Amino acid sequence: MQRYEQNEPKENSVHYVALLAGYRTQRSAQQFVQRLGKKGIKAEVKTRVSTNSKKSSRSWYQVTTQRHDNRQELLSLVEQLKDQEHLGDDVRIVEVA
Repeated sequence: MQRYEQNEPKENSVHYVALLAGYRTQRSAQQFVQRLGKKGIKAEVKTRVSTNSKKSSRSWYQVTTQRHDNRQELLSLVEQLKDQEHLGDDVRIVEVA
């Protein structure tokens, strides 16, 4: 008899997130997350740091969806958000561990 642990992560399980928008201020990013939350969409803000050719760095704030197991469902959600929130075509879906 095989024994399965419920808390063990599935091997080869793939998750996806959508990189929705980038903002200069955390406040603007948080407002977007709140607007999505009112629509029942869970999102989060991630702080990113970019460095230019002069080695000057700047923080910015990226809004991403929470992890999804199904890429097609996330793609449908992104298409819906592009219309509703006037997002550009540069929204990407990426695999995460």
